[in-house]
Formats: sequence, C-alpha cells, structure tokens
Amino acid sequence: MKPARVGIPLLLGVAAFAGCARPAGPVFPRVDPPIVFPPPPDVARIEYVGELRTDRDLKPAASGWKVLGEALTGPPPEQAVSAPAGIFVTDAQRVYVTDPPQRCVHLFELESRIYRAWTTAGPQPLGIPADVAAHAGRVYVTDSARGVVDVFDESGGFLKTWSGLKLQRPVGIAIDAARGRFFVVDAAAHQCIVASVDGEEIGRFGSRGDAPGQFNFPTFVAFDPALGVLVTDSMNARVQRFDADGRFVDAFGRKGDGAGDLSLPKGIACDRGEHIYVADAHFENVQVFTPQGRLLFAFGREGQAPGQFWLPSKIVIDSRRRLWVADSYNRRVQVFQLRAVETEQAI
Repeated sequence: MKPARVGIPLLLGVAAFAGCARPAGPVFPRVDPPIVFPPPPDVARIEYVGELRTDRDLKPAASGWKVLGEALTGPPPEQAVSAPAGIFVTDAQRVYVTDPPQRCVHLFELESRIYRAWTTAGPQPLGIPADVAAHAGRVYVTDSARGVVDVFDESGGFLKTWSGLKLQRPVGIAIDAARGRFFVVDAAAHQCIVASVDGEEIGRFGSRGDAPGQFNFPTFVAFDPALGVLVTDSMNARVQRFDADGRFVDAFGRKGDGAGDLSLPKGIACDRGEHIYVADAHFENVQVFTPQGRLLFAFGREGQAPGQFWLPSKIVIDSRRRLWVADSYNRRVQVFQLRAVETEQAI
C-alpha cells in the first residue's frame, strides 16, 4: 500500500501562505475629506492627522511566516495607552508617552515601526511617571510619586536617577538645549527648578501665591529661545512667562468662561516663538494666543471624535509642525498639522 499523500497540498498551501508577507501600512492614514479647525467657511488653521492608541497603530511590516502564525494562533495582545499624561516627540519621530495608571513609559518609533515600554528605573519600579523630555540621546522622566527625575537612553535603558534636587512632586519638564539646562515644575513646592544636564540644581524660582512670579499648583512648562520659560499656573488659571534665568516677564489668563479665559490650563507649547498653545483640562480644548496673551482661536470640546478631548494633558509641537495632544481620558494621543496663523485675525 502506498503512503497517503494528503499532506502535500496542505504543505503547499502553508508555503504559499507563508510567502504572503504584509507590507507596512501608513501610521496615520489619509483623512478624506480633511478634518480642519475651524471648519469651513472659516480659514483652516489646524488639520487633524490621526491618533495613537496601541502598538498596532504603528502597522509594521510582517513576514509571511508571521502572518501565518497570526492566522493560526491569533495576533499577540495589543499594548494600549491607558491615560497618557506627558509626551515628547524627537526629530527622529520617536514618540515618548508617560502613562501614570500603568506606571510606564511608552515608546512609539514611527519610522522603524517599533514599540517598546518600560516600567522600571534600574531596580526601582516607576511610581507615577508624569512627564518626559529627550535631548542628545537621553530621555528624562519626572516621577511624581518618587520625587525624582530618571534618565534613560533613547530605547529605555536605565542610566541614572537625579535624586539630589529635593523635589516633592515633579510634573512638567522642558529643556533649554542651547544652554544645557532643564526646567522642572514641582507642583507641591509651587516652584520651577533649574537643573544642569547632570542633575545639579542651578536655581529655583516661585512660591505659593497669586502674585506675579508665584504659583498655585503649576503643572507643565515649555521653553522657547524667543519667549523664554512658560509655566501653566494651573490653579491660578493663568500662564506665566519668565526669562531663561527665571525672572518674571509677564502673565496672561484669568478664571472665567469667556473667550481667552482659562479654567485649568495644563499642557503648553510654543510655535517657534510666534504663538502659544494652551490645553485646558476643564474646557476640553486647545487655545492659541499671541506672545502678548491675545487669543487667536480655539478648537476642541468634550467628546471622543477627532478634535474632541477628555481631560487633555501635555501638548508638544514637533519639528514637522505637528501638534501632539495627550488626550488622557480618551486613552489616546491626537496629532494635528499646524497651518499658518495670521495674528491680525485675533478674536
């Protein structure tokens, strides 16, 4: 009796299937028709690009054997963002996102389509990673629970901990790259600390209060060579501006619900010294101001659709003029392309 040969077609089918590699897909598929803000007939100033929720949004290429494996056993569990708080985007399009509920930092590499996450700083588990910044191949993460700044390499390898700054509850962090300085907001101390790249304290400014230069639970900070240091003075419902040495320059914003008012400002970003973007966690929007604090326009409201927010946190603008918003309670990062903003069209 001849041996059965029923397995040959199956083997041929498996081999053919294994040759069906899957090419990489677009991280941000084209949105057609475009979603813009403000909507027509007004002149569009912000265009929705897309969002990041999980590692699957990177849409990496897959070999035929990997496609076959997923067909047989199912895809691996997705790695999802829970409640993004801090965010930083490098020129190489590495997107770092802090996630306090998961006590981790997510890394989305948009060009290589690689996802990583880390939950420890050496032998110590991360407590409440609040914000993140990157500079010269180093990644700096503020940990509000442990009162420190942890330093990693660009892939998440632990390097050291800044433990000598005497921080109580560090939140926002920003970099003055030209001078090699960091600005760290300590919400509980109501101060902004200036530190060297080695984690040595250079100085600090601020105290609790509502006078110029004082804070009431500040959260995030941005640095711009032209505008200086900008701090969201959250519970005072304003933005304060300082020079690079921490001297008070001016402030704008007040508690209210009118155009240009603020309620709970959180994230702040600068557009090459021209405009100041402020995310408000109570208004669920992003407002755009001139450097003098005059409102240009605002976009966003509470919701889950593109351009809608639920407790937005930090915002950043990358080298491609894309605005990234940590949309915390919607469990996603939203991305927008900036268009020209004419200051004479202010509200």
